[in-house]
Amino acid sequence: MNPRRNPADVPLPTGPQDRSPFRGDAGRGRVPPMRRLPPWMTSLSTKLTVGLSLVVVAVFVLFAWLFVRYHDETSLDEAQVVARTQVDLIGMAIEHEMAANDRERLRAVFQDFARERTITRVSLLDADGVVRYSSVPSDIGRRFAPSSPGCAECHDLPTARRTRSTLWSAEGRQLLRTVQPIANGAGCDACHSPTQRTLGLLLLDQPVVDLWERSGAEVRWFAVVAGILALVVLGGTLFIMRAVVLRRVAVLAQAAKALGSGDLDRRVAIGGSDMIADLARHFNEMADGIREQLTEMRRLRAFFETVLDRLAIGVTVFDADGRIEYANRTIRDRFGDVTGRTCREAFGAARPCASCPPAATAADSPVVERRHATPDDRVVDRACVRIEGADGKIRTVETAADVTKGELLGRRLARAERLAVAGEIAAGVVHAINNPLDGMRRALDLAAARPGDARRLEEMHALLREGIDRLVHVTGTLLAFARVDLDGQRTRVDLDELAAAAARLVRFRAEDRGVALELRPATGLPAVNADARGLQEAVVNLLFNALDAVKEGAGRIVVRTGAAADGFVELAVEDDGAGIPPEDLPRVFEPFFTTKPVGKGTGLGLSVARRIVEAHGGEITARSAPGHGSTFTVRLPAAAAGDGAPASPEAAATRRTKPEGRG
Repeated sequence: MNPRRNPADVPLPTGPQDRSPFRGDAGRGRVPPMRRLPPWMTSLSTKLTVGLSLVVVAVFVLFAWLFVRYHDETSLDEAQVVARTQVDLIGMAIEHEMAANDRERLRAVFQDFARERTITRVSLLDADGVVRYSSVPSDIGRRFAPSSPGCAECHDLPTARRTRSTLWSAEGRQLLRTVQPIANGAGCDACHSPTQRTLGLLLLDQPVVDLWERSGAEVRWFAVVAGILALVVLGGTLFIMRAVVLRRVAVLAQAAKALGSGDLDRRVAIGGSDMIADLARHFNEMADGIREQLTEMRRLRAFFETVLDRLAIGVTVFDADGRIEYANRTIRDRFGDVTGRTCREAFGAARPCASCPPAATAADSPVVERRHATPDDRVVDRACVRIEGADGKIRTVETAADVTKGELLGRRLARAERLAVAGEIAAGVVHAINNPLDGMRRALDLAAARPGDARRLEEMHALLREGIDRLVHVTGTLLAFARVDLDGQRTRVDLDELAAAAARLVRFRAEDRGVALELRPATGLPAVNADARGLQEAVVNLLFNALDAVKEGAGRIVVRTGAAADGFVELAVEDDGAGIPPEDLPRVFEPFFTTKPVGKGTGLGLSVARRIVEAHGGEITARSAPGHGSTFTVRLPAAAAGDGAPASPEAAATRRTKPEGRG
């Protein structure tokens, strides 16, 4: 019994949850397969047969070409040897008649040669190349120059390559021309000068048609024999290959096909010690490994799907076309089966989101985070990440977490922080309120002392109005700072004016504690496009943080502004307090983190300041060393020309002084 468990026995989820992000394409949008060739045309037997046939044909053609070339050269060499022998015999035959100067006999001899079928022409030329005797009567008296046809073929070659026999063409047929120089010898001095070395030339032209016909017959015979041998060799090779290789490979192929179809128990039984037997053993080992790995993959898939379905957040996988490939149980329980739908079709959006996270992820960056408000007034944090699957396709995984409760809690905590800061401000502005109240009380006392003095009453009335206006201004500023419902209106804000307005809110508290507060504004500072109320809150938080860090009666706080070279505007709050320990510096902007004593501070001031600054597209950093104070720097992008409308922090505060009700 096989101890391994069949993967088909592994329980797998069914129904809507059986849509895993770890699977490939579910079948939608597949390209139809191309038309395939018949199986017999792509089989290994056909390929081997065609391949071996081409090799045999190529070898046969090459061998035949070499044989024909060698045979032609050999036949021509033999014909040249025979021709040289014949011309030597002809020279010996006419030697006696030439010595006796028997011209009639010479003519008779050449006429006899004319009757030979294997001789086209035999001529005797004198030293000047003029034909004296010939088997062709019309040639007598003709002069053969070195450039004449049949002579130039040899005379155009270098001396070392010249031979007594050469091929040339005349009247549409090939002839073999052989020459034999006639040397001056004994018995020739009766007619020729002893100083003349060569007396003439014996020329013999023979047709080569018989030579080529005989050679062609031999080549045809060779081709028939070689073709029969090639077919025998090819057939024997294919038979042996089919018996030894192809049948065993076919068994392996059938097993591989069965394995690919899901038959994980299919194995191959091929004996032997050759390469195919080794391949069969490796195939069996591979099948065992595939079964084990597939079982493990299915187990892991079921595990991951269970984990994803247990998550409280929604998980959705989009394909490259923006359609949903997978959704976990959180999404399915709320929206039903959304597979194959777009985001709008699945979630019922009336219109596309202003910045669709899946689309932005696929087009711009690999990670995109958005906060999304639903039609039922819930807040959802969406995070998208782009991944590339094993199939090479790009997909987008989106998580959606309902943070409505956390958002409400954060707003309440921010309100509590603002109220706590407002309390700090209120403690500092007590003196500012007492002074107008004291003046108003004195004015009332003076008016009561002289009730009939109209001029004195008018002066006291003016003093009372002035005192009331000062109280309205102070209380209005305090109420505006403590408000929660920011309208988010962006205007062009002068950072120097905003820093001065924030300093005025803190100055009373600083003077009460004996801390020097100094402003060092820059000149010609670019404006920023910001919510003056929110940005002022961030600066006030930084100032109160610095105020808590310095010593009473000897501390110093400096507020600096300036322009950076990268198009940003900077505001820095410096203090000469005890500084922040290096281990605490990375955590100073975390919510509820504080190094202050228990009961002093909420740990939200710096966190709120960072959130406000980052909402304006800026950043806030902290630099500190123990014993050398701290510096908090706010960097904001400068406003473009014509961006927003100018507004002072006081105007922004006055816009929001409407009292806030409860509930």
